[in-house]
This record gives sequence, structure tokens and C-alpha cells, in this order.
Amino acid sequence: MRIGLLRGGLQSRGVGSGGLRLARGWFVEATVVANLYNDFYQIHRGADSSLPNVRSDIANYLKHELSSDYEIAYPHICQHEFVATARRQKEESGVTTTDIAKRLLDFGMYAPTVYFPLIVPEAMMIEPTETETRETLDYFVHVMRQIAEEARTHPEVVKTAPHTTVVGRLDQALAARKPNLRWTQGQEVTH
Repeated sequence: MRIGLLRGGLQSRGVGSGGLRLARGWFVEATVVANLYNDFYQIHRGADSSLPNVRSDIANYLKHELSSDYEIAYPHICQHEFVATARRQKEESGVTTTDIAKRLLDFGMYAPTVYFPLIVPEAMMIEPTETETRETLDYFVHVMRQIAEEARTHPEVVKTAPHTTVVGRLDQALAARKPNLRWTQGQEVTH
């Protein structure tokens, strides 16, 4: 999962001015860059043996914090990732994992890997990196709890997300049948 905030990108995490730019050009897998940078830094510092422990602690912290609002697919102690599900939200209000992922965008957060593993219905694989601050992790927990509350009280807000992005929710069936693989200046965005 890429918990990192959309605004600020990697530059705020020390990667430099040549970091990821979501608004233009080529998309660079942010976690690869961030993890390589962080691993190099940790090894250079002489803390290479602690890398797995930090990720495990963070993942278990998030799993514990989210377990009251989301089902946890595998409740055992995790290593560096865990799978939460939106099964409860789907049964109670019809809110799906996709809806939750889209709603996270309204809060400036990346969505986790969704619908994987395939054997877990409404799966969200949450895989925090050790470069995230405690404030960012707590903000993520706060946002996920708020989305769970919205799913209970105002499910339409979650089902129609995102609301604050330049492009709203796209018609996924139309996009799969008629993919638009080229963009030209002045081209109209269709929803």
C-alpha cells in the first residue's frame, strides 16, 4: 500500500527535486524509489538488521487500529503487510472496496492494493513503508475510520467518490470496451 500523501510526493520524504511527479510525464512506481532510498539509508547507517522489524511493527499497528472498523482476513501477527476487507461494509450498505479506494483520494491518500489476494472478498492489502511518519499513519487510520463511519451513515458519499479530484469516477465498463490510449491537447475528459 502506498500510504503516502498525494500532495508533496517524494520530495517531502527526502528523495529530492527529481522525485515523482503525478501531474505529468511518466509514472514512476513511488514505493520502489522510496524503499530503495530508505533501505540504502538504513544500511548506510548500520541498521540493516532492523528493517524487517520496523515494517512489521508498523503493519501490526495499523492492523490493530483498523480491526474495529474493518474485518482482518488473517488475524495473526503480520510481517510487513496485512489484508483488511470491506466485506462488512458491502453487506451493511453496499459500499465496496473500490468505493473505499476512491474515497481515499478525496483525503489526498493513495489507495491500497485492492481485490488481492483474489481468495479474499473485498480485499485491501495494506503494506506500509517504514518511511511514513507516525502522523501520516495516524492520519490514514483516521481517514479509514471516517470512511467506515460514512459507509454506515451516508453510504452515497462513499459510493460516488472521488469528489475533490480533477476527474470524477470513470465508467470502468466503457473504459474497458473503448480504451482511450492517447490524449491530445484540448481533448475533453469523459466520465
